[in-house]
Amino acid sequence: MLANIGLFVGVLVLVSSSKAQPSQPVQSLSPGILAASAESEAAGPLDELSSADIAVNIAKVTALPEANSVQNKADTINAGLAAADSDTKVVAKPQIVSEGLKSKEDIIEYKTKKGDTVKSIAEKFDIKPETVRNSNNLDGNDVAVGVKLLISPVDGLVYQVSAGDTPESISQKFETNKETLIAINDAELTNKFKVGEYIIIPDAVIQQQEQERADRVSYGSVNSFSFGFTPVYGGNNYAYGWCTYYAAARSGAPGGWGNAGTWDDYALLTPGWTVSPIPRVGAIAQRDGGAGHVGIVEGVRMRHGQLQIQYSDMNGLAGFNSVGRSGWVPAYQDFQRFIYKR
Repeated sequence: MLANIGLFVGVLVLVSSSKAQPSQPVQSLSPGILAASAESEAAGPLDELSSADIAVNIAKVTALPEANSVQNKADTINAGLAAADSDTKVVAKPQIVSEGLKSKEDIIEYKTKKGDTVKSIAEKFDIKPETVRNSNNLDGNDVAVGVKLLISPVDGLVYQVSAGDTPESISQKFETNKETLIAINDAELTNKFKVGEYIIIPDAVIQQQEQERADRVSYGSVNSFSFGFTPVYGGNNYAYGWCTYYAAARSGAPGGWGNAGTWDDYALLTPGWTVSPIPRVGAIAQRDGGAGHVGIVEGVRMRHGQLQIQYSDMNGLAGFNSVGRSGWVPAYQDFQRFIYKR
């Protein structure tokens, strides 16, 4: 029994001495010794905990009458060490703070409801009306019911990537920061976009193409159209079998507009007519440049974020002197502008 008590006392002395050892002042240590001291301090609590557990085990193995007291003492030591550890531990791992950066994954598809307008939709999603218009090829404030619109999470433009597009070319075209463009579309690793995918162009600057075209028409009117141009109504003044004959017969466009390539220019000079980048059913679809081509818009829809039309024409889809009708095609695949009465 005396031997057991002596052994027990020795363990307690070991535990007490472990707790009583003062730590060396930090100020006097070199960087290398500081690292060793930190490791020693980190290991200290574990040593003290192990000593208390050893004392409990010895007391139980030797069947000391004081075993319960030793157990209680060990529990107290363990609890104190746990509390001290949680109070003094310093978390060295950097903490990641989310800044809520939006990405292309936040683009949503919204189906318009009765009473919706471009303005109300913009307010609903906390973006500018121009972002809604530019991302969906809209004009004005009105929207049809049941149309699916692509909504950007930030102001700018939802854009479908085409062949040849790169971060550099897109950032230059829309006057936006290339690094921001790459980051918001999760392209840091590849530094490129996939053809056909939808991306966000933050703070995109849409060139005023219509104003530029209006300036061109104004200049052209002085040089080409100023010699007594008067629209001719009453009968069809275009040669039968050509696209212009069919488009005039269907739309009521006046004679005197020349080849299809100049119809948009003359329409701007004709009272009661307008030219728009937005298609509508019954409008004249026009391909500019050279002789051009015109047809009639038969249907308009938004499908998977892409504006599409159906159109009919003469001397095009079905050949000369025949009327043909297309299926659903991208609105700007064959035409750039749409002409209709105001």
